[in-house]
Amino acid sequence: MEIRFGKYEDLDSWMQLVKKVSWNFPGLETDDAIEEHKNTVLKFMNRTSAICAIENNQIVGVLLFSNKNNMLCCMAVDPDYRRNSIATKMFSFMITTIADTSKDIVVSTFREGDPKGVAPRAFYKKIGFVEGELTEEFGYPNQKFILKVMKKPKIIAIAAVSGGGKTTIVNELHKRLSLSKAIYFDDYDFEKYPEDFYEWVKNGADYNEWNLGKMVRDINDILAHEQLNYILLDYPFAYKNDMVTPYIDYSIFINTPLDIAMARRIVRDYVSNQSPERLNAELNYYLLHGRIAYLEMLNTVMPDSDYIIDGSLSIEEIVTKILEKIE
Repeated sequence: MEIRFGKYEDLDSWMQLVKKVSWNFPGLETDDAIEEHKNTVLKFMNRTSAICAIENNQIVGVLLFSNKNNMLCCMAVDPDYRRNSIATKMFSFMITTIADTSKDIVVSTFREGDPKGVAPRAFYKKIGFVEGELTEEFGYPNQKFILKVMKKPKIIAIAAVSGGGKTTIVNELHKRLSLSKAIYFDDYDFEKYPEDFYEWVKNGADYNEWNLGKMVRDINDILAHEQLNYILLDYPFAYKNDMVTPYIDYSIFINTPLDIAMARRIVRDYVSNQSPERLNAELNYYLLHGRIAYLEMLNTVMPDSDYIIDGSLSIEEIVTKILEKIE
């Protein structure tokens, strides 16, 4: 799926989606109103304020925003493509283009109790918006939702192969950095991800096959409600996943030799509480299937990072060098 700015040549496909969902948008009840909205969309496109989601050469999501007013003006997703985090992806893209990041972001949606408002109100709350004043639009009762903007913390992503030490380093940085919070990739049960890493690498290693919407929602919630200096991401993909990339300020890769990483995993996972048969099976799986995924990280994630540090160094040395880079 591609998320990008809408262009003039997208207008027909854009309006097909608008007509498909117009029943759910007050003010778009007539052909004249839809034609007027088409002119509005064109104006937003000319101002680079129209965002769309493309799948199978058709527009499946649209978003209009105003840089002048820091307002999300309109957003819709094709009903046939919902539950694919399309709204989250478009919102994440919008965040990177907002000109004035010191102002709150505003959106108007349906009031509580309105059946049309169940899904959008839940979505906005999940990504950090809070309820604001009651309003009306086109004679229809609405309510403003506000995303409170605080001083933006620096978001640091730290990657390594499994056993490479990223969780240990994130935990140590969290202790030493005042007003910091850590988010751990492995804590999430993602809705969509590759089932077979070996086949995933063989098929081209598309990092966007991971639907990281839950992680993005947590990042937005922290940004909206907590005053921090740093958010630390224990996160293996650097800038490779389009949903998380807009939030990352600095990406670090801990380059731990694969033999050291393997030894750490054995000590961590197998020495005290697993049978020799289980360990033997795991090592065989690594040789036949797992190693290719680690080599993929070394070939793509590592060179995509802002700073690469030797993972064979001591914890103290690694943390000290990272602090010198980010503080």
